[in-house]
Amino acid sequence: MMLHMLYGTEQLAECIALLTSSDSVIVMEPTTVIIDSKTLSSLPCPAFALNNAALKATDNTNLPRINIAKWVELTSQHPHSMTWL
Repeated sequence: MMLHMLYGTEQLAECIALLTSSDSVIVMEPTTVIIDSKTLSSLPCPAFALNNAALKATDNTNLPRINIAKWVELTSQHPHSMTWL
């Protein structure tokens, strides 16, 4: 059970290769959502997009948007986390 925080697409393939159904993914940067929204919406685990001002300007994502409080909640629910660039 791991929380994956995705900041870019450079390591996206490696991230996807390690995902299990008990994991969660948070897309931290709006450009990542725009570039790979189709890939990100077909993951084997829940995926979310961090809601921020830049993301509000784009509606190209089917990912549920979460706020900082939900991010903290997810962090407390997952005993491990991984940051991807």
